[in-house]
Amino acid sequence: MPGKDLSLGDFVKQLAVLMNTSGLVMLFKEEKPWHVLFYRLKKDETPGKPQFFSTLRFDWDGPYPKSQELSRFIQALHWTGAVGAVNPSYETIVLHPEMSEFWSAMLKDFPGETQEFLRHAVTVAKEEFPSEAVTMK
Repeated sequence: MPGKDLSLGDFVKQLAVLMNTSGLVMLFKEEKPWHVLFYRLKKDETPGKPQFFSTLRFDWDGPYPKSQELSRFIQALHWTGAVGAVNPSYETIVLHPEMSEFWSAMLKDFPGETQEFLRHAVTVAKEEFPSEAVTMK
């Protein structure tokens, strides 16, 4: 699969795997970190950025940029059972081990530049999402 042709969905899946293995807590109820992260990545000039970022739209009707397409996809991951949000208040996303294994196996098929951009995205995500160590205190 060519990296530049990576879809929003495939990018989110790969990012979820990498965020999970990096110890980041993927928020579900609070979407702000997702939107800020993707807005920052859209504006980023790092090589390897998938083409879908050029058409990803953000509204500024609130306190932070928000993408309806991104919101819909994150919600759809939960609805389809690809990820869980089973905690009592649906605050965080739980990545099922089977899905993590399946999605991470696809990463090796991406060009090196795309893999580098995904790793860069995790670095940016560390500024927006809490880590497991922080939330367990």
